[in-house]
Amino acid sequence: MIDVQADAFLKRINTPQTYSLHTRQAYASDVRSFVHFLHSSAQSVPTLKDFTSNQVRAYLDQQRQLGLQSSTLNRRRASLRRFARYLQAEGLIQKDPTRNITTASLDPEAAPIVTTVFTPIELQQLDALMAVKPHARSWRDRSILALLLETGLMTSRLVDLNVNDFYAEGKRLRLSDQIGDEYRTAIPASASVLQAYLERGRPELAAPDEGALFVSQMGGRMSRQSVWHMLRKWGQIAKIKAEVSPRAIRNTAVSHMVEAGRTTTEIMNLLGHRNLHSTEALIRRLKAAKA
Repeated sequence: MIDVQADAFLKRINTPQTYSLHTRQAYASDVRSFVHFLHSSAQSVPTLKDFTSNQVRAYLDQQRQLGLQSSTLNRRRASLRRFARYLQAEGLIQKDPTRNITTASLDPEAAPIVTTVFTPIELQQLDALMAVKPHARSWRDRSILALLLETGLMTSRLVDLNVNDFYAEGKRLRLSDQIGDEYRTAIPASASVLQAYLERGRPELAAPDEGALFVSQMGGRMSRQSVWHMLRKWGQIAKIKAEVSPRAIRNTAVSHMVEAGRTTTEIMNLLGHRNLHSTEALIRRLKAAKA
């Protein structure tokens, strides 16, 4: 198991004389994040054989899709490089999987622009698959998909939601705009699925006194990464050709909003964009890809 080697590495560097507390915390966060990624994406318990260049690239690309900045991506790469050198020194691996991964390849501006928009049939496939799995996580996942499709929320805003942000009677969701002012947006399409999750799924998952709307199987607030993994997993099970990611779901939501006649300002507020130009540019890209 790669977990054992990761723990040994973190124990080795946990010396104040060699590394500052900040550096040690960064190494621990980055290496554990990568190990978690391997566990989520592997078909079996990951080992050092899974520490490959392709997996490192896939991990960093996933982190980029989650919205991490170049500085954080470069730090994650540096941490994995330090981990690889430790493994080489211990004779556990021969080649450094990070050696050909350059700084330029981690630039978010250089990343291909995702313009995937799912068809109604693909969305029905996903929803139907989740609906036939009668367990707590399926109720949660189905409500997340429905809410993302209706609102186009950024994953960071989604996981920040609390139970008291949902008003079941009025079918509304409380959000905050870019300057922190609260407002409520109608969610008629996803309210019933969200209510079903609160009644049938969340009680089984949430730890006592947990206020988060969407909780993990550990009982605490879900992370952006766990939402990404969840969507990708369902997409693979449903055999959807394009990767089911938060970005692709967001694109689909924007397309639906445009078709429904929502104003650019309304879409901007839901997406969390700082200005209309970003929203207009996204709409243009999606229309061009569809043409």
